[in-house]
Amino acid sequence: MAPPDAQPPEEPRQEPPYWPWPGEQIPYRRAEHPTVDAHFTEDSPPPPRPRRRWLPVGAVLVAVTGITTAALLLTQSGEPGPDDSGGTTGLYGPGDDITPRTSEPWETTSEPHPPTDPPDSSSPVDPTPTEDDEPSPPVETQEVYVDNLSVGDCVDEAERTSYYVIVPCEGEHERQTLDLATLDDRAEYPGEEVVAEEARALCWDSYSLASSDWPAEEEELLYYDKVTPSSSTWAEGDRTVICLLKTLDGSPLQKDFLSG
Repeated sequence: MAPPDAQPPEEPRQEPPYWPWPGEQIPYRRAEHPTVDAHFTEDSPPPPRPRRRWLPVGAVLVAVTGITTAALLLTQSGEPGPDDSGGTTGLYGPGDDITPRTSEPWETTSEPHPPTDPPDSSSPVDPTPTEDDEPSPPVETQEVYVDNLSVGDCVDEAERTSYYVIVPCEGEHERQTLDLATLDDRAEYPGEEVVAEEARALCWDSYSLASSDWPAEEEELLYYDKVTPSSSTWAEGDRTVICLLKTLDGSPLQKDFLSG
């Protein structure tokens, strides 16, 4: 029986399990810890040592960086520059010619280019004009009163009222005279509505007759306009209706529609 003041025996202290660092090689021993050493048995070979493949790459990068830095330092130290004493510093010696070059980099010498001779003004010049030098002939135009138009005239509106400018039909023009029709003769002016209705019927007949020979794609873009007598010109004997060909969208005509 143990004495009353005797101490109980101490239990053996258990070491905590050893957790290896990433990449650390674990010494070969039997499995003691269920999670760490379970993969190592007496029959399994030791694990291979990890290869540090980044070491050669790092060495190459360090070498390249050192060579580049040294080249830059040598290049900068070779450029001459002014110092405090009025001389130059760099790779040049006291007797070297350090005059700055003023010629362009692609020139082989600093001598200026020889001056070019001015053109000889005494040499004969060919007086024959070319096609570009020949002036274009002026466009023949004529401003006439509306009652003096003829069938087939290509015209543009003039600044004056009831006047038109006759222009060539080969170029752009606003109107072309389609027909000169005559209203029924009356002693008194019948009114604007009656005159407009009779003029519309006359010009429609003229337009229908002329458009029968036109292609359908051209005819659908064209229409007619008319100029009728007023009450004052009716009293002077005016009974003429001028039928004019035009486009529906107001764009200019491009050719002569009555020549063919």
